[in-house]
Amino acid sequence: MGEPAWRGRGGGRKEECEECSGLLGGRLEGCLASEGSEEGGERSAIESFINQFVAGVAVTTMATYAVTDPEKRFFLHGGGELSSLEDLFTELQTMEDHVYAHHVNEERNDFSRWVREVMGDHFLAKKIELARDRDELLKCLFISLFR
Repeated sequence: MGEPAWRGRGGGRKEECEECSGLLGGRLEGCLASEGSEEGGERSAIESFINQFVAGVAVTTMATYAVTDPEKRFFLHGGGELSSLEDLFTELQTMEDHVYAHHVNEERNDFSRWVREVMGDHFLAKKIELARDRDELLKCLFISLFR
């Protein structure tokens, strides 16, 4: 039904939609305010919603939990240190099994304790504590970071 309502699609720049004033990433082909695509076909409501959601994630600021005091950083078994939830999320993706098992086992959950005592987020700490495995912990952190 016409051109999308926003201008300047290239290079990953953030542009503003002329109709809804929302910020859009350069990969998005339209916004919820536009009804058509460049190819001339009707855009389904679901596709528009998904594209808008993806654009929102791309420009949304992550929740920031970071420590500035070097003594409150999390020191990993075998080396390395974490100063934010983003660091923990990133490190968990490549962390060796023995390092993970040192910090999370039947006796303790060092990550949960750090989030509770240093970050002060008791709710997230409980969710981390209840995570059954590393994948569940990663999902929990992802949701927390990109809410």
